[in-house]
Amino acid sequence: MMPPDTPTPAGAPPNATTADDALRDIAPQTGARALGAAAARAQPRTRELRIATYNIHGGLGAWTASAAERIAVVLDELCADVIALQEVPLGGARGADVLAHLRACTGMHAAEGPTIDTPARRYGNAVLSRFPIRAARMLDLSFGNREPRGALDADIECGFGVLRVVATHLGLSATERSAQVARLLAAFDTRALPVILLGDINEWFVRGRALRALVTHFRRAPAPRTFPTLCPLFSLDRIWVHPGEWLVDVAAHRSARARRASDHYPLVARIRAAPETDADIAQAPASASRTPPERPCEPTDSTEPASTTGAPARSPATTPRCASSPSRRASSSP
Repeated sequence: MMPPDTPTPAGAPPNATTADDALRDIAPQTGARALGAAAARAQPRTRELRIATYNIHGGLGAWTASAAERIAVVLDELCADVIALQEVPLGGARGADVLAHLRACTGMHAAEGPTIDTPARRYGNAVLSRFPIRAARMLDLSFGNREPRGALDADIECGFGVLRVVATHLGLSATERSAQVARLLAAFDTRALPVILLGDINEWFVRGRALRALVTHFRRAPAPRTFPTLCPLFSLDRIWVHPGEWLVDVAAHRSARARRASDHYPLVARIRAAPETDADIAQAPASASRTPPERPCEPTDSTEPASTTGAPARSPATTPRCASSPSRRASSSP
Protein backbone atom coordinates (compact mmCIF):
# COMPACT_ATOMS: atom_id res chain seq x y z
CA MET A 1 0.00 0.00 0.00
CA MET A 2 2.86 2.35 0.75
CA PRO A 3 6.66 2.25 0.41
CA PRO A 4 9.00 1.47 3.32
CA ASP A 5 9.93 4.37 5.57
CA THR A 6 12.47 6.52 3.76
CA PRO A 7 14.82 9.13 5.34
CA THR A 8 13.89 12.71 4.68
CA PRO A 9 16.06 14.13 1.85
CA ALA A 10 18.63 16.64 3.00
CA GLY A 11 18.16 20.29 2.24
CA ALA A 12 15.32 22.72 2.72
CA PRO A 13 12.61 23.08 0.08
CA PRO A 14 13.39 25.84 -2.44
CA ASN A 15 11.36 28.88 -3.41
CA ALA A 16 9.69 29.49 -0.05
CA THR A 17 7.21 32.30 -0.48
CA THR A 18 5.36 32.47 2.83
CA ALA A 19 6.25 32.95 6.49
CA ASP A 20 5.96 29.18 6.89
CA ASP A 21 9.07 27.65 5.29
CA ALA A 22 7.17 24.39 4.90
CA LEU A 23 4.92 25.99 2.31
CA ARG A 24 6.54 26.35 -1.09
CA ASP A 25 5.40 27.24 -4.57
CA ILE A 26 5.30 24.55 -7.21
CA ALA A 27 4.97 25.37 -10.89
CA PRO A 28 1.89 23.60 -12.28
CA GLN A 29 2.28 21.66 -15.50
CA THR A 30 -0.15 21.90 -18.39
CA GLY A 31 -1.17 18.90 -20.46
CA ALA A 32 -3.71 20.64 -22.66
CA ARG A 33 -4.12 24.01 -24.37
CA ALA A 34 -5.29 26.89 -22.23
CA LEU A 35 -9.03 27.25 -22.35
CA GLY A 36 -10.46 30.28 -24.10
CA ALA A 37 -12.90 32.59 -22.33
CA ALA A 38 -16.52 31.65 -22.98
CA ALA A 39 -19.40 34.05 -23.47
CA ALA A 40 -21.25 35.15 -20.35
CA ARG A 41 -24.39 33.15 -19.78
CA ALA A 42 -27.69 34.97 -19.51
CA GLN A 43 -29.45 32.29 -17.43
CA PRO A 44 -28.34 31.17 -13.95
CA ARG A 45 -27.25 27.52 -13.90
CA THR A 46 -26.11 25.01 -11.32
CA ARG A 47 -22.36 24.42 -11.21
CA GLU A 48 -21.47 20.76 -10.63
CA LEU A 49 -18.09 19.03 -10.58
CA ARG A 50 -16.84 15.48 -10.14
CA ILE A 51 -13.89 15.24 -7.75
CA ALA A 52 -11.83 12.07 -7.20
CA THR A 53 -8.97 10.78 -5.08
CA TYR A 54 -6.92 7.73 -6.00
CA ASN A 55 -3.93 6.03 -4.37
CA ILE A 56 -2.23 4.46 -7.39
CA HIS A 57 0.04 2.14 -5.37
CA GLY A 58 3.27 3.55 -6.71
CA GLY A 59 5.47 2.61 -3.79
CA LEU A 60 5.81 -1.12 -4.40
CA GLY A 61 7.25 -2.96 -7.37
CA ALA A 62 8.61 -1.65 -10.65
CA TRP A 63 6.48 0.65 -12.76
CA THR A 64 6.05 -0.73 -16.25
CA ALA A 65 4.31 0.77 -19.26
CA SER A 66 1.37 -1.59 -18.73
CA ALA A 67 1.04 -0.61 -15.04
CA ALA A 68 0.85 3.08 -15.91
CA GLU A 69 -1.62 2.35 -18.69
CA ARG A 70 -3.92 0.48 -16.30
CA ILE A 71 -4.06 3.57 -14.10
CA ALA A 72 -4.73 5.80 -17.13
CA VAL A 73 -7.66 3.61 -18.17
CA VAL A 74 -9.18 3.86 -14.68
CA LEU A 75 -8.81 7.66 -14.78
CA ASP A 76 -10.81 7.62 -18.02
CA GLU A 77 -13.54 5.64 -16.25
CA LEU A 78 -13.78 8.20 -13.44
CA CYS A 79 -14.73 11.00 -15.82
CA ALA A 80 -13.67 13.46 -13.11
CA ASP A 81 -12.96 17.17 -13.35
CA VAL A 82 -10.29 17.13 -10.62
CA ILE A 83 -8.29 14.08 -9.46
CA ALA A 84 -5.93 13.87 -6.48
CA LEU A 85 -3.31 11.13 -6.77
CA GLN A 86 -1.12 9.57 -4.09
CA GLU A 87 1.99 7.36 -4.30
CA VAL A 88 2.89 8.83 -7.69
CA PRO A 89 6.33 8.16 -9.21
CA LEU A 90 7.51 11.55 -10.49
CA GLY A 91 10.76 10.59 -12.21
CA GLY A 92 14.40 10.71 -11.20
CA ALA A 93 17.40 8.77 -12.43
CA ARG A 94 15.93 5.47 -11.24
CA GLY A 95 12.21 6.13 -11.46
CA ALA A 96 9.50 6.44 -14.09
CA ASP A 97 7.63 9.73 -14.50
CA VAL A 98 4.14 8.28 -14.23
CA LEU A 99 2.52 11.70 -13.82
CA ALA A 100 3.87 12.79 -17.22
CA HIS A 101 2.32 9.68 -18.77
CA LEU A 102 -1.05 10.26 -17.10
CA ARG A 103 -1.02 13.93 -18.10
CA ALA A 104 -0.38 12.98 -21.72
CA CYS A 105 -3.11 10.33 -21.66
CA THR A 106 -5.79 12.53 -20.13
CA GLY A 107 -4.87 15.92 -21.62
CA MET A 108 -5.44 17.43 -18.16
CA HIS A 109 -3.49 20.14 -16.36
CA ALA A 110 -1.21 18.77 -13.64
CA ALA A 111 0.68 19.82 -10.52
CA GLU A 112 3.13 17.68 -8.58
CA GLY A 113 4.01 17.68 -4.88
CA PRO A 114 7.01 15.45 -4.23
CA THR A 115 7.51 14.21 -0.69
CA ILE A 116 10.69 12.41 -1.73
CA ASP A 117 12.83 14.55 -4.02
CA THR A 118 16.31 13.20 -4.70
CA PRO A 119 18.30 12.87 -7.94
CA ALA A 120 17.58 9.15 -7.93
CA ARG A 121 13.87 9.25 -7.06
CA ARG A 122 11.01 11.72 -7.04
CA TYR A 123 7.74 10.53 -5.52
CA GLY A 124 4.63 11.91 -3.83
CA ASN A 125 1.27 13.58 -4.47
CA ALA A 126 -0.21 15.05 -7.64
CA VAL A 127 -3.35 16.78 -8.91
CA LEU A 128 -4.90 16.50 -12.37
CA SER A 129 -7.50 19.06 -13.45
CA ARG A 130 -9.58 19.79 -16.54
CA PHE A 131 -9.42 23.43 -15.43
CA PRO A 132 -6.28 25.60 -15.22
CA ILE A 133 -4.20 25.26 -12.04
CA ARG A 134 -3.30 28.85 -11.19
CA ALA A 135 -1.00 28.16 -8.23
CA ALA A 136 0.26 25.20 -6.22
CA ARG A 137 2.14 24.91 -2.93
CA MET A 138 3.61 22.00 -1.00
CA LEU A 139 2.93 21.77 2.73
CA ASP A 140 5.55 19.64 4.49
CA LEU A 141 3.85 17.20 6.88
CA SER A 142 6.91 15.10 7.69
CA PHE A 143 7.01 13.80 11.26
CA GLY A 144 10.27 12.90 12.99
CA ASN A 145 12.23 10.20 11.20
CA ARG A 146 9.21 8.60 9.58
CA GLU A 147 8.54 8.54 5.85
CA PRO A 148 8.30 12.07 4.42
CA ARG A 149 4.69 13.20 3.98
CA GLY A 150 3.05 16.28 2.54
CA ALA A 151 -0.02 17.96 1.11
CA LEU A 152 -0.29 19.51 -2.34
CA ASP A 153 -2.33 22.71 -2.03
CA ALA A 154 -3.63 23.88 -5.44
CA ASP A 155 -5.77 26.82 -6.57
CA ILE A 156 -7.93 25.71 -9.51
CA GLU A 157 -9.82 28.21 -11.65
CA CYS A 158 -12.98 26.26 -12.34
CA GLY A 159 -16.19 27.38 -13.99
CA PHE A 160 -17.48 29.22 -10.92
CA GLY A 161 -14.38 30.80 -9.43
CA VAL A 162 -11.26 29.60 -7.66
CA LEU A 163 -11.43 26.30 -5.81
CA ARG A 164 -8.78 25.30 -3.28
CA VAL A 165 -7.91 21.60 -3.55
CA VAL A 166 -5.65 20.04 -0.90
CA ALA A 167 -4.42 16.55 -1.78
CA THR A 168 -2.62 14.59 0.92
CA HIS A 169 -1.36 11.22 2.11
CA LEU A 170 -1.08 10.99 5.89
CA GLY A 171 1.24 8.81 7.97
CA LEU A 172 0.86 5.37 9.49
CA SER A 173 0.87 6.16 13.23
CA ALA A 174 -1.94 7.85 15.15
CA THR A 175 0.43 10.40 16.72
CA GLU A 176 1.84 11.25 13.31
CA ARG A 177 -1.61 11.72 11.75
CA SER A 178 -2.81 13.93 14.61
CA ALA A 179 0.16 16.28 14.17
CA GLN A 180 -0.34 16.33 10.40
CA VAL A 181 -4.05 17.14 10.66
CA ALA A 182 -3.32 20.00 13.08
CA ARG A 183 -0.87 21.45 10.55
CA LEU A 184 -3.39 21.07 7.73
CA LEU A 185 -6.19 22.78 9.63
CA ALA A 186 -3.92 25.70 10.52
CA ALA A 187 -3.14 26.14 6.82
CA PHE A 188 -6.83 26.11 5.86
CA ASP A 189 -7.53 29.11 8.04
CA THR A 190 -5.31 31.39 5.94
CA ARG A 191 -7.82 32.03 3.12
CA ALA A 192 -11.57 32.07 2.61
CA LEU A 193 -11.74 30.07 -0.63
CA PRO A 194 -13.97 26.99 -0.92
CA VAL A 195 -11.80 24.05 0.14
CA ILE A 196 -11.73 20.38 -0.81
CA LEU A 197 -9.49 18.15 1.33
CA LEU A 198 -8.99 14.69 -0.10
CA GLY A 199 -6.56 11.82 -0.19
CA ASP A 200 -5.38 8.71 1.63
CA ILE A 201 -5.89 9.58 5.29
CA ASN A 202 -4.61 6.18 6.52
CA GLU A 203 -7.08 6.23 9.43
CA TRP A 204 -8.24 2.66 10.06
CA PHE A 205 -10.67 3.43 12.88
CA VAL A 206 -13.94 5.37 12.67
CA ARG A 207 -13.22 7.13 15.98
CA GLY A 208 -9.58 7.86 15.23
CA ARG A 209 -8.14 11.12 16.56
CA ALA A 210 -7.31 12.45 13.10
CA LEU A 211 -10.90 12.01 11.93
CA ARG A 212 -12.32 13.59 15.08
CA ALA A 213 -10.15 16.65 14.50
CA LEU A 214 -11.14 16.94 10.84
CA VAL A 215 -14.89 16.93 11.51
CA THR A 216 -14.47 20.00 13.71
CA HIS A 217 -13.60 21.89 10.50
CA PHE A 218 -15.54 19.96 7.84
CA ARG A 219 -19.04 18.57 7.78
CA ARG A 220 -19.15 14.78 8.14
CA ALA A 221 -19.03 13.07 4.75
CA PRO A 222 -19.85 9.54 3.57
CA ALA A 223 -16.90 7.16 3.63
CA PRO A 224 -17.31 4.13 1.35
CA ARG A 225 -14.74 1.37 1.81
CA THR A 226 -11.86 1.58 -0.65
CA PHE A 227 -9.11 -0.71 0.71
CA PRO A 228 -8.04 -3.36 -0.11
CA THR A 229 -9.49 -3.87 -3.57
CA LEU A 230 -9.66 -7.66 -3.21
CA CYS A 231 -12.02 -7.30 -0.25
CA PRO A 232 -12.75 -3.67 0.71
CA LEU A 233 -12.87 -3.38 4.49
CA PHE A 234 -11.50 0.08 5.32
CA SER A 235 -12.34 3.67 4.40
CA LEU A 236 -8.78 4.92 4.11
CA ASP A 237 -9.55 7.37 1.30
CA ARG A 238 -11.69 10.42 2.10
CA ILE A 239 -13.15 13.57 0.54
CA TRP A 240 -14.27 16.55 2.62
CA VAL A 241 -15.81 19.73 1.25
CA HIS A 242 -16.24 23.23 2.70
CA PRO A 243 -18.88 24.60 2.52
CA GLY A 244 -20.42 21.25 3.42
CA GLU A 245 -23.69 21.87 1.60
CA TRP A 246 -21.84 21.66 -1.71
CA LEU A 247 -21.32 17.91 -1.30
CA VAL A 248 -23.98 15.89 -3.14
CA ASP A 249 -22.72 12.33 -2.78
CA VAL A 250 -19.65 10.12 -2.58
CA ALA A 251 -18.99 6.70 -4.13
CA ALA A 252 -16.19 4.15 -4.41
CA HIS A 253 -15.43 3.37 -8.04
CA ARG A 254 -15.35 -0.43 -8.04
CA SER A 255 -14.79 -1.38 -11.64
CA ALA A 256 -13.02 -4.56 -12.71
CA ARG A 257 -10.16 -2.49 -14.09
CA ALA A 258 -9.81 -0.50 -10.87
CA ARG A 259 -9.60 -3.74 -8.92
CA ARG A 260 -6.52 -4.79 -10.88
CA ALA A 261 -4.82 -1.39 -11.19
CA SER A 262 -4.10 -0.63 -7.50
CA ASP A 263 -4.72 -1.86 -3.97
CA HIS A 264 -7.08 1.12 -3.41
CA TYR A 265 -10.32 1.83 -5.25
CA PRO A 266 -10.77 5.45 -6.37
CA LEU A 267 -13.24 7.58 -4.42
CA VAL A 268 -15.46 9.98 -6.37
CA ALA A 269 -17.63 12.86 -5.10
CA ARG A 270 -20.09 15.17 -6.79
CA ILE A 271 -20.08 18.77 -5.59
CA ARG A 272 -22.64 21.36 -6.56
CA ALA A 273 -22.21 25.08 -5.98
CA ALA A 274 -25.05 27.57 -5.79
CA PRO A 275 -26.60 28.63 -9.13
CA GLU A 276 -24.56 31.19 -11.02
CA THR A 277 -25.88 34.74 -11.18
CA ASP A 278 -25.17 37.69 -13.45
CA ALA A 279 -23.11 39.17 -10.60
CA ASP A 280 -20.88 36.07 -10.56
CA ILE A 281 -20.25 36.43 -14.27
CA ALA A 282 -19.53 40.16 -14.01
CA GLN A 283 -17.00 39.62 -11.19
CA ALA A 284 -15.15 36.76 -12.89
CA PRO A 285 -11.67 37.52 -14.30
CA ALA A 286 -11.65 38.22 -18.02
CA SER A 287 -9.32 35.26 -18.56
CA ALA A 288 -11.52 32.83 -16.65
CA SER A 289 -12.97 29.92 -18.55
CA ARG A 290 -16.71 29.75 -17.89
CA THR A 291 -17.17 26.41 -19.60
CA PRO A 292 -14.93 23.33 -19.15
CA PRO A 293 -13.95 21.02 -22.00
CA GLU A 294 -16.50 18.52 -23.24
CA ARG A 295 -16.79 15.40 -21.08
CA PRO A 296 -18.72 12.76 -23.09
CA CYS A 297 -19.71 9.91 -20.76
CA GLU A 298 -21.70 6.73 -20.71
CA PRO A 299 -22.75 5.14 -17.41
CA THR A 300 -21.14 1.94 -16.18
CA ASP A 301 -22.25 0.16 -13.03
CA SER A 302 -19.12 0.24 -10.89
CA THR A 303 -19.70 2.12 -7.64
CA GLU A 304 -20.71 1.71 -4.04
CA PRO A 305 -22.73 4.94 -3.69
CA ALA A 306 -23.37 6.85 -0.50
CA SER A 307 -25.32 10.09 -0.26
CA THR A 308 -24.66 12.91 2.19
CA THR A 309 -28.09 12.39 3.76
CA GLY A 310 -27.75 8.66 4.32
CA ALA A 311 -30.32 7.90 1.61
CA PRO A 312 -29.37 6.08 -1.60
CA ALA A 313 -27.41 8.25 -3.98
CA ARG A 314 -29.29 9.78 -6.87
CA SER A 315 -28.08 9.95 -10.43
CA PRO A 316 -24.49 8.79 -9.86
CA ALA A 317 -25.53 5.36 -8.61
CA THR A 318 -23.42 4.37 -11.57
CA THR A 319 -20.16 6.04 -12.42
CA PRO A 320 -19.85 7.58 -15.90
CA ARG A 321 -17.07 6.44 -18.14
CA CYS A 322 -15.35 8.95 -20.37
CA ALA A 323 -15.18 8.27 -24.06
CA SER A 324 -11.67 7.75 -25.40
CA SER A 325 -10.05 11.00 -26.45
CA PRO A 326 -7.54 11.68 -29.23
CA SER A 327 -4.91 12.42 -26.59
CA ARG A 328 -5.32 8.90 -25.18
CA ARG A 329 -5.09 7.21 -28.55
CA ALA A 330 -1.94 9.16 -29.40
CA SER A 331 -0.22 8.75 -26.03
CA SER A 332 2.99 6.82 -25.51
CA SER A 333 4.25 4.94 -22.48
CA PRO A 334 7.05 6.38 -20.34
